Amino acid sequence: QVIGTLPMENSKTVEAGTYVLEVNKPGFYRLRRPISVPGGVLTRETVELNERTGADAETAGVGGGPQEPTSFWASSGMTWTLAGVAAAAGVTSGVSLLLRERAAQHWNDEDRCLSQADRESTRADLCGNVRNDVDAAEQVALVSGVVGVAFAGAALTHWIATSGSSSSSEVDTAGRSSKSTGSVQCSPGLLSMVCSGSF
Repeated sequence: QVIGTLPMENSKTVEAGTYVLEVNKPGFYRLRRPISVPGGVLTRETVELNERTGADAETAGVGGGPQEPTSFWASSGMTWTLAGVAAAAGVTSGVSLLLRERAAQHWNDEDRCLSQADRESTRADLCGNVRNDVDAAEQVALVSGVVGVAFAGAALTHWIATSGSSSSSEVDTAGRSSKSTGSVQCSPGLLSMVCSGSF
């Protein structure tokens, strides 16, 4: 909710509670911080915006105020890239398992891998290359399966870490907030996920 333009001539009445204050100005970095508004008193907040310089100033948004430049690592494109690699690894693992099953059926077929005329020939003598195919397909399926699970976990972690959720405020005619503003920020830790925010 936009509550005013600085400098504010008049105060704005809101319900007591905790809010996220956001101030932005073209050519400057956006400021966002939690504030507490006690009941029955006038609350003043002092803000200081840092000016954008060089390439940062060129990436500022137009119309909706400045936007923070987002690196590819922090963008949703990275999440989709990780998810794509996980999906490709999963497909590779599935195809490899299918090929392994077919090769295993060939290996176990006594008509093709055992000679009735030559009793001294073993299954390995007649179908040794089929056994190599079984082993190779099994290794590819195992490795690609592990890679798929790892990249799927990385994609999920990245999505959670880079997606902050926020809710907007609605103000009634009396100037009271009917829905509080909140935001949540998550980041990956060592075998964990750390989330913090204001509600």
